[in-house]
Amino acid sequence: MNLVIDIGNTLTKVFVFKGDRINFHVTYQALAVQDLKKIFSNYSVKASILSSVAGKNAGVISFLKKNSAFIELNETTPLPVKNLYKTPGTLGHDRIANAAGAAKIFPGKNCLVIDCGTCVKYDFVNSKKEYLGGAISPGLLMRYAALHKFTAQLPLVKPSKEVKITGASTKESIVSGVQLGMLNEMEGYVSRYRTKYKTLKVILSGGDATCFAHLFNFPIFAAPKLTSNGLNEILQYNIPKK
Repeated sequence: MNLVIDIGNTLTKVFVFKGDRINFHVTYQALAVQDLKKIFSNYSVKASILSSVAGKNAGVISFLKKNSAFIELNETTPLPVKNLYKTPGTLGHDRIANAAGAAKIFPGKNCLVIDCGTCVKYDFVNSKKEYLGGAISPGLLMRYAALHKFTAQLPLVKPSKEVKITGASTKESIVSGVQLGMLNEMEGYVSRYRTKYKTLKVILSGGDATCFAHLFNFPIFAAPKLTSNGLNEILQYNIPKK
């Protein structure tokens, strides 16, 4: 079995895979060695991969090195896609994992991943399994927080399931501007990509994806666990074949 650890900006997600299938999934505010000991006692973990966009945990890394074939994802890790990003050392690990996951789901296709997390990340991998890069913009909560922080009177508003194009109050106007603005941004990117890549596959992932999945005016493929699946794909690519 494979262990996948995805340390994000706010949470740490841990997955146990058997082949391509997720057998176990848990989320932590902060992962500790004791948590790993429990997982290793319950599952026969042979290989592990850790991806972090935050800091490193020396204890966790030491444990994984001692108890599994361990990979810490970085810019030198061999990948199942060709990385053509100009600055691979600055590329978020979640972004390249999403590209690997997209290429696994739609082999031989042009894929645009839209990851709605802390930031909105757009990542493009072409039909030749070449990762070309993408774009980064503020995420949903960041947009709400910015309106409140950088103005004198606008309140801090939470995301809403009800979004009106014409807001009849300040709260409704903020919701409209933030959520429909973000939707229009995403649809705009897809439209621009489709002018160049006619058979584009669009994959939606990330914690805020559920706010938008039903609103797009074109077909999308929802993959809420794309990053973890991509990390597992990278791990399997690096495990010697028996």
